[in-house]
Amino acid sequence: MINLKEKEREKYETIEKIIQGKITKKEASLQLDLTIRQINRLIIKYHQEGEKGFIHKNSGKISNKKISEEVSDKIISTYLN
Repeated sequence: MINLKEKEREKYETIEKIIQGKITKKEASLQLDLTIRQINRLIIKYHQEGEKGFIHKNSGKISNKKISEEVSDKIISTYLN
């Protein structure tokens, strides 16, 4: 089983309910606060990639905005002196 965050898990389970016929696309769109078009995209993603498709693509990667340890240490030492 893949570790999904709470919001990702909610989307996955809601789309699964649509596929099983338990709820309609309209109900899912209201529940997730998404448009029908976005729901349709999630259904396609569900069929193509399964649970893995609901994980954010940047999950587990280092941010491009992160300051390196070297620069961070230099800033701290400059500030303290």
